[in-house]
Amino acid sequence: MWNFQCSSFDHIPNPLDFIQSTAFTPYDDTWTVQCPPNYVITGHYSEHNNDKEDRRWTFNCGSVTSGGMCTTDCATTDYVNDYDDYFHYVVPEGRALVGVHSDHDNGKEYVQEKTSCKHDHIDFYNFRDRIWTYTHCLVTAC
Repeated sequence: MWNFQCSSFDHIPNPLDFIQSTAFTPYDDTWTVQCPPNYVITGHYSEHNNDKEDRRWTFNCGSVTSGGMCTTDCATTDYVNDYDDYFHYVVPEGRALVGVHSDHDNGKEYVQEKTSCKHDHIDFYNFRDRIWTYTHCLVTAC
């Protein structure tokens, strides 16, 4: 299962202006999604393909500039899980997700996931065929 939970930041406008969606990621492949500068991930959607036993993803990115905020000091994690591994990842305080990277291995196959929209807290259970890294940025006044 996957659990992707949001929380609000007092200094980020809500709702965010200029929401845009990324293209769908490919099935059975490595991919990276990165929001433009001064945008943060605000949600996602995925579709499962039974023949491929994989999901493709699209992410929403929202601008933080309408609140006079900018993203700075971005960092990318090491892999936060291993194949066949549960993991729990929380974005550091004051930071927001701006990018996602996933490697796929057909030797390990997808089992089940559950998703919900959020941008600072991630739980995975039994997501066997992918390993993940995340890019997060500090959100500060411009």
